[in-house]
Amino acid sequence: MSVFILLLALVGLYYPGNDGALVVSAIVLYAFTAVVAGFTANYLYKQMGGTSWTCNTIITTCIFALPFLIVAFIINTIAAVNNTLNALPIDAVLIVIAIWLFGMLCVIQHLN
Repeated sequence: MSVFILLLALVGLYYPGNDGALVVSAIVLYAFTAVVAGFTANYLYKQMGGTSWTCNTIITTCIFALPFLIVAFIINTIAAVNNTLNALPIDAVLIVIAIWLFGMLCVIQHLN
């Protein structure tokens, strides 16, 4: 994911005037790759004879995403309170959370 973001920056997709584009694209790409991680984890879990796959899905999607989103939300809130230009708008934060939840629901629905 990091290499893909750096390649997009190298191609010129991100320009210096748009400060939040790199961060938002990193979060969105992480959300999409989390879907792949959840599917792979559950596929392997079912192959090994696991019975509580829904709990495995929730743990897989939350083990890194929740602490990351909480820290990012706190830093963004501090930036917004201090009126900095690097703060992400609330609609971008809500879209990222919606993408993450949608990806988790897709994995659960697919494995049913």
